[in-house]
Amino acid sequence: MSHNPILVGPLNYAYDESPDLRAPSGRGIFGWCDTTRQAILAEQNMYPARKLACRWHETLHAVANDYGIRLSEQTVATLAMVITQILRDNPEMRGADESVFSIIPIIEEVQKNQGKEVKQNGTDPGADDSS
Repeated sequence: MSHNPILVGPLNYAYDESPDLRAPSGRGIFGWCDTTRQAILAEQNMYPARKLACRWHETLHAVANDYGIRLSEQTVATLAMVITQILRDNPEMRGADESVFSIIPIIEEVQKNQGKEVKQNGTDPGADDSS
């Protein structure tokens, strides 16, 4: 089964699932993030909520690695469970309305406010006043 990649900043992490997932040590695990290969692997035989938490867990490892953030394993585990619960309990926060990510309204608001500044104090907020 083909899965969509998990996007972390500018990087695409391949995502796949495997039955009986094992760490290199042979120990059974829920998931694995390989930041060198940009790949996330999850145990196939999990309940959907556990699988979602696992995807968040491994994605947080990718974020921490790619952005130079030091997170303990306990912090990653806690954040993954909290994010999963927040998304489950607050469907309006799942990002179905992609317009919240549009920068156009932000730019328009800034431009509108800059025009008000010029009118209010008679100066150009971007002008160099060193003369």
